[in-house]
Amino acid sequence: MKYITCNFGEFLVVGLDGSASEAEKQQNLAHNLFDSYTGDDVFAGRINFTGLDQFEKFLIYKEYFALRMGNRDCDEEELLRQSATAAKKILDGQVIQSNFMSHIRQNISFYNTTDVAKNNHLEA
Repeated sequence: MKYITCNFGEFLVVGLDGSASEAEKQQNLAHNLFDSYTGDDVFAGRINFTGLDQFEKFLIYKEYFALRMGNRDCDEEELLRQSATAAKKILDGQVIQSNFMSHIRQNISFYNTTDVAKNNHLEA
């Protein structure tokens, strides 16, 4: 799963680039952990976080739960350390910064203007 991040207003919007089933799992986790708003309108899905800190916590929790399922007898501190290390690797290698929400908003504005012109029999 790759993550495309975008600062948009007071939120960090994270686009999920991967399979739809994996995106749905991550959306559910973010909603359950932080009551995050999620949507299916871009990429395989998206999640709104309050900021980079919350996104980092999400990645740590995601990694922690995956490690916990496979290592029920491991030390909690070691699992948290491994989770933080894995989350850091994701942030360094699988996160792309983009301005995709502004592009989407511009395209929606363009299409809305074009639709109004068509409905009024005018050229856009």
